[in-house]
Amino acid sequence: MSSIEEQLATLTDRVQKLEKANTDLRNRVARAYPLHFIAPEGVTVGEGARVHPTSQLFASDGRDIKIGSKTLIRRGAEIVGPVSIGSGCSFNRDLYMRANVTIGNNVNVGAFAKFVTDTHAIASSERRAGQWTFPAITVGDGAFIGINVTILGGVNVGAGAVIAAGSLVTKDVEPNSMVGGVPAKKIKDLP
Repeated sequence: MSSIEEQLATLTDRVQKLEKANTDLRNRVARAYPLHFIAPEGVTVGEGARVHPTSQLFASDGRDIKIGSKTLIRRGAEIVGPVSIGSGCSFNRDLYMRANVTIGNNVNVGAFAKFVTDTHAIASSERRAGQWTFPAITVGDGAFIGINVTILGGVNVGAGAVIAAGSLVTKDVEPNSMVGGVPAKKIKDLP
C-alpha cells in the first residue's frame, strides 16, 4: 500500500471508532435522560427526542414549538415559541431561546447559550426603547455553538459554522467558518 492509502485507512479506522464512541455516548445519555417530559399544548416532540423535565416551553396559539427527532435538551431550558428545532440536535444545560428561532439538523449548543430575538426599535429621547420587535435567528445544519454564546435577533448562522465560547454574535456567520469574540469576528474558514 502507498503512504496515502495507509493514511486513508488509518483515518477511516479513526472515523469508525469515533462514530462508535458517539453512538455509545448517545445510548448512555438516552438512559440517563429518559423522556419524563409531558409536552404542553402547542409543543411537538419528535420520536426519540428527550427534553429534561426542568425545562420550560412556552407555546400558545400560533406560537408553536417543534422539536425534531433524537434531539436532546438538557436541564433548565427556557424556550418561547414560535421555535423550530431540527433532528439530532443537542443543547446543554440552561438554554435560553426566545421567539422566532429556527435551528437546523445536527446542531450542537453549549451550556448557557442565549438566542435573544426580542429587542426594541430606537425611539425619541423621551423614551429610547420604542416598539418591541422579534427579528428572527436562523442556525444552519451541523453548526456548533460554544458555551455561553449569545446570538442576537436578525442573525443567520450558516451551515457547519463554529461559534467560539463566550462570543456575542451580532452579524451573520458564513457557512463553514469559525467566529469568536465580543462582538464576534471571523477567525478562519473551515474545510
